Parts: sequence; structure tokens; C-alpha cells
Amino acid sequence: MPENNVVYNDHGFWIDAHHYVINCNEPHFAQEIAFIMTTLHDEGC
Repeated sequence: MPENNVVYNDHGFWIDAHHYVINCNEPHFAQEIAFIMTTLHDEGC
């Protein structure tokens, strides 16, 4: 059961990160974060 909570919390983190990047006014920062998030996703994180 605790493993499900970890997955849920990780999912919430990615949603929050995605919303932050969409709403920030720093395009270079948003590109860097998008690259990091894509890399982590591709690696199965």
C-alpha cells in the first residue's frame, strides 16, 4: 500500500512541475526543465 502513495505523490510532483513551467515567464528556464523532465520520463522515473 505505501508504494501506491509514493506513485501518487510522484505523479502530483510532475503535475505541479508541469503547471509551474507552463505559467513561468522564463522561456530558457522552461526549456531546461522540459529537457530534464523528458529525460527522466524516458529513463522511467
